[in-house]
Amino acid sequence: MMKRTSWIGAAAAVFLATSAACADTYTYKYVGPSFAGGTDHIEISFTTSAPLAISKSYLTPTEAGVISGSVNVVGPAGSVAGFPIPLFNLQIHTNATATKTVPGIDSWFIVGDLSSLTGVVPAQAGAFYQAYTMNTLAFIPGSDVPGAVGLVTGAYDYDQATKTSFYASCAGVPGCTLAGNGQPYASNYGGIINPSHTAAANWTISVNPTQPPVSAPLTIASALPDGVVNTNYSASLTATGGAAPYSWTATGLPAGLTIDARTGVIHGSHMK
Repeated sequence: MMKRTSWIGAAAAVFLATSAACADTYTYKYVGPSFAGGTDHIEISFTTSAPLAISKSYLTPTEAGVISGSVNVVGPAGSVAGFPIPLFNLQIHTNATATKTVPGIDSWFIVGDLSSLTGVVPAQAGAFYQAYTMNTLAFIPGSDVPGAVGLVTGAYDYDQATKTSFYASCAGVPGCTLAGNGQPYASNYGGIINPSHTAAANWTISVNPTQPPVSAPLTIASALPDGVVNTNYSASLTATGGAAPYSWTATGLPAGLTIDARTGVIHGSHMK
């Protein structure tokens, strides 16, 4: 008869589970001057997973590492009705001053769009919101943008915001008129500032430090079943609290056993 020798499940082992850490994020904010003849202005906020690099052009939100963003129109009483709207497109260039605390954004074209349109011209219905800011989106010849030579390099410096509603008919709609394609519409809101009024000074940056999730203390359930010498063994550790995913390590495991750092599964065969 073969004798089966057992060993007590990881009695002398020490287990450690660590929580995942979160990286800092960076929020860039633009506060524009007031529209000509008014008090409303554009505010833009977008958050990136890393600070923007120096002397670099980003032609899409994805290239800039944008996690979230919005375009707002703000007046004395707060956001204008219908705003903020989602950030739709972003093209920016940074200069050599860009750091984790200095935006360094020296030219840009950022657009926010929101549409509730249904139907097709000339019978569309719904509203279309748009707001944008631009400052010398010229990406100077010789910059890091492929094909930059020959692009427009003039100063286009202004903000604009509009809300336009579309109707199946102008009947009973104040201010309604027909577009060239016959589509009835009414301009509900519009604001524009004069050229050369936007500047790099309109930008600020703030660092959002890593904030560990508020949760219960991290604890490990380490009561494991006994194993049998020369027999395959598999058992899982579990953890509660902290912040998943966890990373697992173990010291003092019986020879032949290992722990999966990702899953916390102890497996192998203890040989004697």
